Amino acid sequence: MAQLHFFPITTAQRKSLHSLFNDWLSQANEEGFEQFLAVRHELAPAQVCSFVRLVQGCSVRQDLAQRLPGDLKQRLQALHWLRFGATAVAA
Repeated sequence: MAQLHFFPITTAQRKSLHSLFNDWLSQANEEGFEQFLAVRHELAPAQVCSFVRLVQGCSVRQDLAQRLPGDLKQRLQALHWLRFGATAVAA
């Protein structure tokens, strides 16, 4: 599988995104967490996958974004993190 390069983000944006994830994670129920893990596993099976990479992958693959837990997806959309129609470039 080709290495994908996604839209660049600044350190402040990365910290903001991780803060959003930590807030969601502290309130997530078991079902939501399992949905999240299933999306992460499909994006990067048997690999380490950062939350930043997961969000960028969901921006490229709407089918994955639609399977994120609803409350997480709403938070990401409210802060314009899910950029549907983004493009990925093979390395």
